Amino acid sequence: MRKINRTEYKQPRYYIGKPPIARRARAELVLGVMGLAATEYSPWLQFVGVEDGLSEGGVGSVSLAIKPHHLQGAGQVHGGLIAVLVDTAFFRAESSILGPAQRTTTVELKVNYLESADSGRLTSTARIISNSNRLVVADVDVEAEDGRLIAQGLGTFLLFGEDGG
Repeated sequence: MRKINRTEYKQPRYYIGKPPIARRARAELVLGVMGLAATEYSPWLQFVGVEDGLSEGGVGSVSLAIKPHHLQGAGQVHGGLIAVLVDTAFFRAESSILGPAQRTTTVELKVNYLESADSGRLTSTARIISNSNRLVVADVDVEAEDGRLIAQGLGTFLLFGEDGG
């Protein structure tokens, strides 16, 4: 194996403090669309088929019509997709209470899978249960069309930016 000369290797840059202008501009763009539906600025959520629901007063929801490509090998909705529904509903609830210059990131997400689903529609609804100036905690229920509780989630978002540290 060939040794890499130090001059050939470019060290990645890590930024402490304010990001460079291009990254700041992207962050401002994201902040500008926070009021939009989650799927309006996430092509991946559109591709998967996640549909926006409620986003007001600390409550958020999303839904998904189950398609064959959402199923894992045993014919049930993949657990990772259920986690996406939990996290996205959580984001919708949390974004409904954000200040205009606040940003967030998920720091913890726990999902308990209670039942399986293989057809119909899943709806994920999140409710903020604690909101401090740095952390937001929400609980999330994922239900099938027939009212069965498919999963329950609990998550924590870190707030940063104006009013969030």
